[in-house]
Amino acid sequence: MRVIVSALVIVSLALLGGTASAEPKIAIVDLQQVLQSVDDAKAAKKILQGELTRKQKVLNAKQEELKKLKEEYDSQGMLMTPEKKRAMEQRLQQGLVELQSFMMENQRSLAEAEAQATGKILKKIQGIVQVMAKKKGWSLVLVNAGDNVLYAEPKLDITNEVIRMFDKRK
Repeated sequence: MRVIVSALVIVSLALLGGTASAEPKIAIVDLQQVLQSVDDAKAAKKILQGELTRKQKVLNAKQEELKKLKEEYDSQGMLMTPEKKRAMEQRLQQGLVELQSFMMENQRSLAEAEAQATGKILKKIQGIVQVMAKKKGWSLVLVNAGDNVLYAEPKLDITNEVIRMFDKRK
């Protein structure tokens, strides 16, 4: 087992720099912080928030309409003919189905728009990090997300530098 581990270490060092004494240069980026801080992300969030607000108003109007129909049914249900009662029940049921469908479609479309915006921003971040890595000689740039990096010296964190470069690169 020790022989295998030793062989892996030697192969890794050879791949990283050719000599055992050469240390790889590593950097770390807090991708979540970058995604929350860059101007493009803030603009995308503002657009998505506006779209959410607009769709919420439409949803509220549909819910209010359905609520009024339900109140009408509850108040006049005993006085209605069986045919009119069935027709109103069908309208209520159809209204509920349409409301659920509208809500699901809105969630899907907002999630798709958010994923698309995030994807574009991530591509830009990746390009910036690649340019920075080549320029500064980093052999590895890790994403610090959650608990996947247990410890890293603060000097390895390039998050703020990535944010500055991203926003400067308009």
